[in-house]
Amino acid sequence: MIPQPPPGQGPIDPRGALNPPNPPGGVPAGGPPMPPGGPYAPASWPPPPGAPGAGGYPPPPPPRFNPMGGPPMPFPPFMPPPRRSAGRALVLIALLILLGLSLILNLFLAVGSLGGSSSTQSILTSGNAGQRIAVIPVIGEIDRRQAEMFSRLIHRAEEDSAVKALIIQIDSPGGTVTASDQMYNRLLTFKKNCRNAGRNVPVVISMSELGTSGAYYLSCAGDYLIAERTALTGNIGVLFPNYNYSKLLDKIGVQDLTVVSSGTPYKDAGDPGNPPTTRATAYFQANVDSAFDLFKDVVNTARKSKLPKGVTIDDVADGRAYPAADALKKGLIDQVGYLEDAENYAATAAGLKNPEIVKYQEPASFFSLLSGEAEYKYDHPGITIKLDASALDGLQSSRMMYLYRGDTPLRH
Repeated sequence: MIPQPPPGQGPIDPRGALNPPNPPGGVPAGGPPMPPGGPYAPASWPPPPGAPGAGGYPPPPPPRFNPMGGPPMPFPPFMPPPRRSAGRALVLIALLILLGLSLILNLFLAVGSLGGSSSTQSILTSGNAGQRIAVIPVIGEIDRRQAEMFSRLIHRAEEDSAVKALIIQIDSPGGTVTASDQMYNRLLTFKKNCRNAGRNVPVVISMSELGTSGAYYLSCAGDYLIAERTALTGNIGVLFPNYNYSKLLDKIGVQDLTVVSSGTPYKDAGDPGNPPTTRATAYFQANVDSAFDLFKDVVNTARKSKLPKGVTIDDVADGRAYPAADALKKGLIDQVGYLEDAENYAATAAGLKNPEIVKYQEPASFFSLLSGEAEYKYDHPGITIKLDASALDGLQSSRMMYLYRGDTPLRH
């Protein structure tokens, strides 16, 4: 049995194999270090050529001590480190390339949008720069972000005295009540400011895939409405999304114990954790109907004189989205056509002979491109860059299912 070392000490070497004595005479001054336990005395140092340890290198180490009492244990053979496969290297290189491209793209978009309000201008049709038709896109769901960007682009067209006509290019299913009304009012303000400055700037609406609900609300501020023959428009109405899962909570044994201030019975109206009440339903219905009345008033102001004889606003404001041909018959639009038709009408209405057609837009963020809500185009002599979200996810026709919706009331 091999004795065990006291705590804090190293292993006990009963045979002295791990601690051989130094050779007599020590190590010669200036010579290579003497290998521990080497077989050579100082008189024979350095070893003769061909002997172990020749050339200044120590001889192979002695066999390791075997604590089990058997023969000495040899050292394991030297194992070189594993070589990395070519496949792993290729994967690493590909990941580095993708990371680099992502960084370059985000840097490019960030530089183009410093300050959050910069916009770009791309020339769609060359012509007289003093006779300019500006095109402003409204793409995707209408929300606060869309309304703010729209206001900035309208301001740019407002400040450019060379702009003689304006086209609002719409492909939108609508959005929130407030954002739609803000954009509608901003377009009316643009027309008013231009008139006050002595500029007669006709505003033409061009709808491509969708111009429904909140987008149609905005369109009513235009002077002339054109929709592509495959477009859907109208969809006049308001909805308030509201879900209730109180029955589910009952099944799993969860109680909604929300506390509201005394004398405010409507504060928690619509709480999805409590069963719906008649009072709350009537309350929301009144809010939705109020927004709907405003919507009908906006449409009636813009289209009343263009509705067919005997047709009233209530006949067309039933929530239906109409194909362009039906919308024309009902007086909701003025023409079935494309962006080129809108450009031609704008040039004629403004009395332009050789207009330059430009498109104003703000640089898109990387995430808005991935979400399919943006298109960015940059033109410069010798350089054309176009990032089109539709190439990522198609035309997103499913967006029409959003239609026009009111925002959930804010909580204080």
